[in-house]
Amino acid sequence: MTRKLFPMAILGVLLFMFSHFVSPEIAFSASKADKKPDPTKKLVFAEKNRIKYEIYKVNLNLPDQLSELDFTYSIEFPSLTQEQFDLLMNRFKGQNLVTWKAGQRYSLIDFLHPKIQALVHRTLEQNYLEFEVPEDWRNPMRPEMEYETGMACWDTVYEVIREFNAPFRDGVTEGRLFHIGAPLVEAVMKNAAFFDKKALQSLSFSGILPGEKGFSERNSGRQFGDVLMIDTMANGGIGAAHVMLWLDDDLYFEKPDMGSQDPFRLVFYEDGVRFWLTDIVISEENREQLHGTFYRYNKPLPDPLSFTGRTYLFDWDKGTYPKGTKPKGTLPKPIADKFIWNLDIGLGGGLSKYRVNPVQRFKMGKDSSCRAIFIGADKDWFKKVF
Repeated sequence: MTRKLFPMAILGVLLFMFSHFVSPEIAFSASKADKKPDPTKKLVFAEKNRIKYEIYKVNLNLPDQLSELDFTYSIEFPSLTQEQFDLLMNRFKGQNLVTWKAGQRYSLIDFLHPKIQALVHRTLEQNYLEFEVPEDWRNPMRPEMEYETGMACWDTVYEVIREFNAPFRDGVTEGRLFHIGAPLVEAVMKNAAFFDKKALQSLSFSGILPGEKGFSERNSGRQFGDVLMIDTMANGGIGAAHVMLWLDDDLYFEKPDMGSQDPFRLVFYEDGVRFWLTDIVISEENREQLHGTFYRYNKPLPDPLSFTGRTYLFDWDKGTYPKGTKPKGTLPKPIADKFIWNLDIGLGGGLSKYRVNPVQRFKMGKDSSCRAIFIGADKDWFKKVF
């Protein structure tokens, strides 16, 4: 039941929730993960360079999580020469945050891009609060509004590639935790002003299918940081069903969904797309409407903070994303600096909530193992699960 609040009280509630992001009472306890060797998987780059490695499938055992989403992979190197260490660091854009030491055991995470290091193997609390707003702030299509925290697959990939080639600076580089509507993110990521047109590659449906059938099609010509968007027109929906970041042949970084128990994780292609090809998401008769596209970004993407305080609507007649207009009311600071107002459009084509979504900003630093972190973000609502 929606609680009726006076406008100033609403602002107070929102500011309090934003400062805490979620209430610690609803945070769940850490899971007890277990890992087992998986000899069926390969790290192709390591194979080509004769680097010894081990791959483990890690069951996270998160409460009330679907089995398809309740795991990640750990790729480990028992020992590396200086030359092998440098090859991995250059390949996976780790920027030498972690340094080489003879005889030391390393994880692939040590070599990954700093933004991935700060996100991987964590969960982010998702929270909702319905509330009423002053009349001049309302969207005539949906008088009620919804406050939402969380991070979806497209938000996750967007944040990693937003300043992909920028050098990491301890205590200076900034990270974002945010959720904004799929139409807005998709519109930016599909804007030719930001990606390399020559590297654009479409996948046939066979290339999207799990398994070896489309292996060559999916991986030929790819490089670390390419983005795979799986789009669908199924069920009347529009746009991206899922977005993943290519790390190596059939190896991806993703967030499978935006729920509190959906981990930022490493997955192999078959595991990353299988869920999205099931009846849970897309019915069998509409599955062949899926298609995939690889994008390679050669320019920084807009900071999500630049979208705050604006309303983005989908133009159904033109079939275009976003069309920005100022809200009718004046958004008092710091509300306008922290929230994105948007309409979310579901895969089913139906209009969901008119939402305000916060953008959390963090300075980035290094933890005791020299991996990148969002300083001050490892709390009950954003925490490691493995």
